[in-house]
Amino acid sequence: MNSIFIALNLLKRMVGGKRALLIHIVLPVAAISLLIGIVGGSDKDDYSVAYVNADQGIMGAYFVRELQEAHAYRLTGMNTVEEVKKSVTDRKAAAAIAIPPDFTERLLKGETPEVSLFQLNVSEASATLRLHAESAVGRFADIVRLIAATGASGDEMIAKLDEALRRAQNKMITSSVTDLGLVPRDGVRFATGFMLMFLMINISSTVNLMIEDRRIKTMSRVYTAPVRSLEIAAGNFLGSFLAGSVQLVLILLFTRYVLRFDYGLPFFSQLLILELFLIACVGLATAVAGVIRNSQSAGLLNTMLVTPSCMIGGCFWPVTLMPDWMQKLSYFVPQRWAIDAIQNVSAGYEVASVGLHIAVLVVFAVVLLGFGSVTLQPHKTEFDR
Repeated sequence: MNSIFIALNLLKRMVGGKRALLIHIVLPVAAISLLIGIVGGSDKDDYSVAYVNADQGIMGAYFVRELQEAHAYRLTGMNTVEEVKKSVTDRKAAAAIAIPPDFTERLLKGETPEVSLFQLNVSEASATLRLHAESAVGRFADIVRLIAATGASGDEMIAKLDEALRRAQNKMITSSVTDLGLVPRDGVRFATGFMLMFLMINISSTVNLMIEDRRIKTMSRVYTAPVRSLEIAAGNFLGSFLAGSVQLVLILLFTRYVLRFDYGLPFFSQLLILELFLIACVGLATAVAGVIRNSQSAGLLNTMLVTPSCMIGGCFWPVTLMPDWMQKLSYFVPQRWAIDAIQNVSAGYEVASVGLHIAVLVVFAVVLLGFGSVTLQPHKTEFDR
């Protein structure tokens, strides 16, 4: 019961007055909804692909011609791998392909070389492009092996290979890219990432309230009553969770039914995953409030914790673009698990299939809340050690 009173008091301080309601609810919800509407709604029907052909033989040219004949992509040739990568990061191209210098040489040796595919988002078109590229390379390798079995080599083999590829491409059936809803839309990950960052930033405001309570000795006065440290921590936890839930529900309702943004998954499935992430965030805020003693250090929370964890967790860019050691590190932040869960459900999986993600988010919340209840020490003031 004591925790409920503390929670209601914290909620009243955050959204009770007109000014608090405007600062903590109206403006943040409007800003993040507008950002999701702009960024998430920027998907295009055409699929532009930048490519660089570093191959000196005939196979690289046939690979590019195969993509051109498919009529499914808008190709743009470039000179270096750095240029095609930059075109993707600058969003001038949806994806990029780099054909290695030894592409023809390795095929003639009987190997199956790989072409490099660069992309920021996973979509139906990008999956089709990857399958198309792998299919073309595999077919080229099969043709080379068949010609080699006839005993041809050197210039004779290249001539027969050229003739066989010409006949094959003249008979090639063109294809088109169709969105079947089998993978998440490009904007879903960005919209989810921005939403998670917004939730963490707003939950961090509760840390400031806890530190303020410690500074003016409100927390220590509550502790002198028959209220345990765990109850105080649980009350702040519950109040932060209620305030965050109000913000979260308003964002989902506004973006879904006013801006008409399609997340690709049911409302309640998305709300469940985001609420679990919110619980983990509140647990983190409680733990940080227990560690930070100086109110002047509270401003470092976003710089030292929120922004880096969002970067590592995939809120700003796909985790797959990061080095391997950073990808492994991302499993230690809740953003990675929440984004992966939403993308999996958006791709057509059931909520039960992301049970591991849900369990990890719950573990984050339990561990952090337990740590926060121990380190909060409400009987101490700002300057006590």
